[in-house]
Amino acid sequence: MFRCVLSLILVSFAWSAISPGTIRAADVESTIKQLSGIRLDRAQVYSVRDITISRDVFSITLNRGTLAFTEAVDGRVTGAVFIGSGDILAIPPDAIEKRQLFRYTTSALLSERFETAVFRFTDATSEEILKQHRAHAAELPDATDVEQILRWDAEIQRRSAYLNDRILADLVSSRTQPFFLAQIEGERLGWFDAIYDERRVEEVMAQQNRSAGGSVIWMSFNKRSQGRDPAAFAHENKSVFDTTSVNEDGTQVSIKLTVEGERLISLPASSAVSRITLENAEALPFIQGRDQVAVVLPTPSRVNEQVTLHLEYGGDRGVGRPVRMITPTGSVTPASYRDEWIVQGLLGYASVSANPSLLVEARDELLAESPEGGSYESLGPLWIGLRTIQPEPGPAARAAFRARSVWVIHMLRHLLQRDRAEPVFAMLLDEMFAQFGSKPISTFDFKKLAEKHAGKSLDWFFDSWVFGTGVPSFSLTSTIDSTPNGFVVSGSITQSGVPDSFEVSVPVYGDDRSLGSVMVSSSGGDFRFVTRTRPQQVLIDPERTILTRN
Repeated sequence: MFRCVLSLILVSFAWSAISPGTIRAADVESTIKQLSGIRLDRAQVYSVRDITISRDVFSITLNRGTLAFTEAVDGRVTGAVFIGSGDILAIPPDAIEKRQLFRYTTSALLSERFETAVFRFTDATSEEILKQHRAHAAELPDATDVEQILRWDAEIQRRSAYLNDRILADLVSSRTQPFFLAQIEGERLGWFDAIYDERRVEEVMAQQNRSAGGSVIWMSFNKRSQGRDPAAFAHENKSVFDTTSVNEDGTQVSIKLTVEGERLISLPASSAVSRITLENAEALPFIQGRDQVAVVLPTPSRVNEQVTLHLEYGGDRGVGRPVRMITPTGSVTPASYRDEWIVQGLLGYASVSANPSLLVEARDELLAESPEGGSYESLGPLWIGLRTIQPEPGPAARAAFRARSVWVIHMLRHLLQRDRAEPVFAMLLDEMFAQFGSKPISTFDFKKLAEKHAGKSLDWFFDSWVFGTGVPSFSLTSTIDSTPNGFVVSGSITQSGVPDSFEVSVPVYGDDRSLGSVMVSSSGGDFRFVTRTRPQQVLIDPERTILTRN
């Protein structure tokens, strides 16, 4: 989900080269055939109780029931089906993910009973279950229960079509990255997936596949060992290759491998692929997916190895051809889906600079009512990207996301420029393009640059506008008192319609002249300014540099 523009990448190896890690195409085809025809193992059906499976924040308990493992593939068990009584519990690590989980499940923690679960894995799940099972007194499963669970053969095979490439990656590669999937039929929530996958940048995820609108991500985040410092992992890249060239029609692509020990590479492909070959015309085994093809290399990958592949297309599965992502000079790319707002904001703000009235339209778009009720802005923070407008990001929802991004850039520009003669925001952009013109930029990178040019911390700004939600309304009370040396303008500003944690710096004017800024929080903001001339009126942000409802 939430992919950036995809590149098609292909690989060329001397297939006939003999090395200790060489794998035969026929062996790979045999493994693929086993995965495609996976069945439950009649010899491995157990009556189980009090089994616990823990993966990061997920704790799954099989209280009592019948469990059947799948037949081994190349000597490894990769799945199981459970029917009985079970529970799953998961607590998201931060407020943002808790709010998103609540949005879809009406609960800030995932706590659900279930009677049916399907497991697929490449880790030691089967060994863990058997070890716990053996710790209890042996109980033979009832014949009726055995018959019932074995009926899942066809369903296991159907579900495998979407998992075979992921499982194959660990079966054929020397660099195993554990994978665990629990597909659970909850009593209240229906079917949903709990995933722990070391090949994902955000290893932990819960999602639900819907018949209309595709998948909805309930929560997604880094594993516990990385979650304490998201900035440190904002640039984490688990891709196993970099693209070096793609020909015009996407039939020949060269890459540079970036990790050791991989054999499977997933290649985006919008059309059905009929054959993949090396430069010496030897064919490579592959699995065709809905929008990608997974190719198996004959030997484990080596860092910095340059390889090329040739692709042939057939059938009528779409008319597109794979394309290469090209970064124009003077542009930046987001480090992940969480940083898409930076690019959207900068692109949109270029139009606003030429036509400021577009800001009014942008405000209307982000405050428009969403299909869920409430404004689009309220669905989630910019930092979770297009997850805020899933499952169906239509034109209005996309426009609202872009509008919020534009307003954040607009507010940041004016915040940096207040009372400064030099073009601070332009200087920030120049440094950003110089530093990140050839590499992706994260939200934390952008924040660091903004703070450098502001000369102070901007935690409050990013916490309120990027990591938080809310559009405030302000009210003002003020008095003007005479003094021997001029006039004292004092008063207070209160805000409403935003969370208690929301903070914003509000410019205050006396007529058309800036008096200063006031930091406003849940407790309001008091001010006292001295001026030589008496203003006719005291105003809040007459230049419209802050997004407000009033």
